Amino acid sequence: MKAIALLIVFLLIPLAYANEPLVYSADSLEIGIKISSGIEILPRKPDYSAEYVSAEVYLFPEDGFQQKVKSIEMLPNGVKKDDLIEFTWESPSEKNLWFLVSSEVETRSRIKEVKTKVDFPLSISYHKEYTQETENIDISNDIIFTASGIAEGEDDLYAVVHRLGEWVKRNMEYDLAYADLSEKPSKTIVERRGTCDEFTSLFISMCRSLGIPARYVSGIAYSNIPEIQGFGPHAWAEVYFPGYGWVAFDVTYGEFGRIGVSHVALGVSEDSGSHSTRYRWRGRDFDIRADRLDISAEIIKAGEKIPELADASLGFYADETGFGSYNIIAAEIRNPNNYYLPLAIQVSVPREVEVFGHRLQYVLLKPYEQKEVYWKVRLDDSLRPGYIYTMPAGIYVSGEPYAESSMASRQGSIVLSEKTVDDILSHKLSRDEKKYLVETLIECRPESDSYYVNDEVSAVCSVKNLGNTLLKSLSICFMESCSVFDLGISQEKELVLSGIAESTGEKQKTVTLRNDDVSEIAHIRYEVIDDPELLIESIEHPESVAFGQDYKAEIVLKQVSYSVPRDAEVLLRKNGIIQRWSIGDVEGEKRVSLILNSKGLSEGQNRIIAEIRHYESSFNEYLSTAEFFIEMEKMSFFQKIESFFSRIGLWLESLLS
Repeated sequence: MKAIALLIVFLLIPLAYANEPLVYSADSLEIGIKISSGIEILPRKPDYSAEYVSAEVYLFPEDGFQQKVKSIEMLPNGVKKDDLIEFTWESPSEKNLWFLVSSEVETRSRIKEVKTKVDFPLSISYHKEYTQETENIDISNDIIFTASGIAEGEDDLYAVVHRLGEWVKRNMEYDLAYADLSEKPSKTIVERRGTCDEFTSLFISMCRSLGIPARYVSGIAYSNIPEIQGFGPHAWAEVYFPGYGWVAFDVTYGEFGRIGVSHVALGVSEDSGSHSTRYRWRGRDFDIRADRLDISAEIIKAGEKIPELADASLGFYADETGFGSYNIIAAEIRNPNNYYLPLAIQVSVPREVEVFGHRLQYVLLKPYEQKEVYWKVRLDDSLRPGYIYTMPAGIYVSGEPYAESSMASRQGSIVLSEKTVDDILSHKLSRDEKKYLVETLIECRPESDSYYVNDEVSAVCSVKNLGNTLLKSLSICFMESCSVFDLGISQEKELVLSGIAESTGEKQKTVTLRNDDVSEIAHIRYEVIDDPELLIESIEHPESVAFGQDYKAEIVLKQVSYSVPRDAEVLLRKNGIIQRWSIGDVEGEKRVSLILNSKGLSEGQNRIIAEIRHYESSFNEYLSTAEFFIEMEKMSFFQKIESFFSRIGLWLESLLS
């Protein structure tokens, strides 16, 4: 029987884009926006008095990269002040107040033209306020390690941010049950559900965990979700690219670096919980109640259709297969522009062709880059024999048809196995090689410059991951103390390690940081000290002296500790008399010569106590003592009287000193 050729023709337009208004494909829109609310004065007493009521509105359109405010009207007589519009009612007599911000905004389809690669990780800290945790956008370990795993091996900032956006889009489920909630990213990454607020906050948190500045944008956008259908409140993010500025990423809509013209920004902030309005009032015996801010929008005028962004062609790996065969659809996409181009590419096939994985793929093309995008497919094995089937396929870029192709199928043709197709895809996808950069910065210091023997020495170390690789099982060791930890990309961790000071002296100890890929060392320097100690080695003196005779006592001092005795002084005690000499620091050995007068001695044997006092840097006082004896030769009566008065004079002198 002669084979009959059949063309399987189906509507290939993806359902996501079917019957959508021009809002998704226009190059510009004029949008009328109304922002309003009401305020009710609630008297507590009939004779209440209201001096004033004011409303500060923080959400309103301003000129930006993709939008221009054509007109704005504020009723009643609002005043623009920096980032707010203020409405004030002086001594209001009515109890129901209201305000309105009415504007017309023109939006244009524009893309921030990032023309050169921005290196990742960022070597300089930009807009630090947009890299930190906030009250509602926190950064947990789950977020740090997930983001680092996504960014690992990538040295291009745009590629990293694009991958983060795609991960959030792929792994989060849109759930309107979260519409009135505002969950923190640390919870969202576990639950994997939310609305635009959760999507955006998680994306921002992941960027910030990698040291990438990202901020929260509040506004409106058009939605095709049946429960919303039309314009409604929306949130997205902006990411900072050094040299180019802020680039918009709407992960909820799958727009990674280029957002649609239905977006109108009304406010930018560090945190998702920033207020939209604030009320103040003054007076006696009244309160106020404010309605929720009402924001509505409508399209006034749409522009022309967006021109094609890229060049594309489509084909099958095998132009003809048998029933039940696996195959590959390959789209060749070329960026004709001199800037990065993010695209959303969706394949459409008849129901007899099963697509494995994601029909919609997100692709980032570098300037003038050409890429191939693949889909693994399988042809139905229950087709009728005796017929030749022609199976069409098409791709849509950002909702617009770009390229078509087809394949033939008939009984008896080659049947490709799943393993064969998987091997082919594995070979093709392996071309995208990553560049792994392992670089760390370790800085260490002792908690103190000096320690005593047997004290615990603490080393404070800061370790930062400067590379683009998630560092696992890092081991940092100091003396006998070690700690093992993981460190995400751009993350910094401070650790305190300790050991025992075993001996005196100037010390330099090594801190090691190691895993399979890292081998770094740092040094800390400190001093181990002991109590300063002086030994009185000897005292040289005459055995006896005659009255009135000067004599010399020479004291030999020796430093026997590591620490230097500071500000030493010699004290001689004899017959209730104290004489004092300052001798300064004692390093090593020091000979102290003292010239003494015998008039302070009494007849016969005199016991003299030598005290050596010294100090350390902490001003603790230390004391060493020794004694020696000198005999005064026999004195006459008048010498005894003179000696007595000499001793009294020396005693008074020692008291005064």
